[in-house]
Amino acid sequence: MVLFARFRARPPVIEDQDVEAALATTRLSLFLVAGGHRGLSDAHSIFEWGFATDWTAPLARPVEQPADLMAKGSISAASLRLRYASTVLPAARATLSEAPIYDAYLRSSLQWTGIELALTLHERVRTILDDLNRRNEPPSLDHPLLLIRLPTEPFDFPQPRGNADPWSGRPEDLAPLLSFARFDCNDIALAVVGLSEGNGPSLAERYGRKVQAVIRVCAG
Repeated sequence: MVLFARFRARPPVIEDQDVEAALATTRLSLFLVAGGHRGLSDAHSIFEWGFATDWTAPLARPVEQPADLMAKGSISAASLRLRYASTVLPAARATLSEAPIYDAYLRSSLQWTGIELALTLHERVRTILDDLNRRNEPPSLDHPLLLIRLPTEPFDFPQPRGNADPWSGRPEDLAPLLSFARFDCNDIALAVVGLSEGNGPSLAERYGRKVQAVIRVCAG
């Protein structure tokens, strides 16, 4: 199932749309794949992210976390916080900030920085995502994820920083945390997908056969 949502002063028009048209683009975009336990419309850990001009192209990341750190425990170094508003002039409003990384096994933040994306969407998007959650019961996807495309110009990311032993420090000592990018999008796509399969270099290769629905949101 593929959905298209265009928000104007009147209720959105929802119609069928080709997946490639929603996720393929000739403009540079920030792509991410995120998931959580509370439902599609709530906070998520980001499992994959990077820049590409098309979801069929490999993602490029401007910064990487230390491999030895990410190999320890169940570390979440990037998170997505979804917000909703009754009036959003663009299709989406994004703010990226430093945030402490999180050890899911210990259920604790650590003294080392990752990133947090706060994404403000129209409240009707939450209604659609919640409806998709209900339609997935009983689940046709074991672990539904959100694959998101946000067209944007490139921008710089801060290098990760913190205690040499992040587990022995205090996350509060990372303050002040830096907000390093803000941008609006007039045309975004959110795809509900299952767990990745294969090890291809692009999101299309890993998730292309697991797409359950696509929501495309355009500014009115």
